Amino acid sequence: MRCDLRNFGEKCDLRNFGKRCEVRNFGGMCDLRNFGGMCDLRNFGGMCDLRNFGGMCDLRNFGEMCDLRNFGMRCDLRNFGEKCDLRNFGKRCEVRNFGGMCDLRNFGGMCDLRNFGGMCDLRNFGMRCDLRNYGGMCDLRNFGEKCDLRNFGERCDLRNLGGRCDLRNFGGMCDLRNFGMRCDLRNFGERCVT
Repeated sequence: MRCDLRNFGEKCDLRNFGKRCEVRNFGGMCDLRNFGGMCDLRNFGGMCDLRNFGGMCDLRNFGEMCDLRNFGMRCDLRNFGEKCDLRNFGKRCEVRNFGGMCDLRNFGGMCDLRNFGGMCDLRNFGMRCDLRNYGGMCDLRNFGEKCDLRNFGERCDLRNLGGRCDLRNFGGMCDLRNFGMRCDLRNFGERCVT
């Protein structure tokens, strides 16, 4: 906590890091630039309590060019990256099933989410999840740009997704098949720039 974790685990195999652990406030108030850069992050924090992971941090390029499959799967991801700079989080990565079967309330709340998942395969992101207020009061420009967003938020509660946001180019040049399929989409993009 309150550390400089730049390049922690860079060029490493971080599979199962923190698996079945209590990792609340891991890296709280830290510089997490390039954490796990160019690494295998499969099952990072699998089956864990990841509340406030990287809270109030600079998470730029977290897991850039990585394998993020099942990151935080079956976890409590409330407030992940809250009040953070999440630019390019998971850019050029494999993020299938990121946060699958999780509580993702306020994920990225009050953040700059430009290019989140840019140029990625985002199939089943947050599938069967509570995505209330995802990206609430955020800059979501180019979210999922040039991506495969099939089944994004499938069978989810998507109330207020992108509420009061700048949604320019949201899903630009993407495959949006079944976006929000079988979901509660009340107030999607409420009071936004579209």
